[in-house]
Amino acid sequence: YHLDIEEGIKLKGKITHEEELNKYDNNIERIIRIRDNFYTLSPAMLKVTNIESMQEVEEGTCKLIKN
Repeated sequence: YHLDIEEGIKLKGKITHEEELNKYDNNIERIIRIRDNFYTLSPAMLKVTNIESMQEVEEGTCKLIKN
C-alpha cells in the first residue's frame, strides 16, 4: 500500500503464486523483506518482488521436504 495525506491509502500491487496448478501448493506461507525486495515462499515456489515497482524480479520453483 501507498499512504498519502491527500490521496489516502492506495493499493500498489499484489503478489500471488497462482501460476501453479495445485491450489494447495500456491498459498504463500512466508513473506520476508530484505532491502528493496519481498521474498515470498509457498510449497511450490520462491518469488522475489521489488517493493517500489511491485514487479517480479525473479521466480524459482522449490520442493519442501516433509519428514
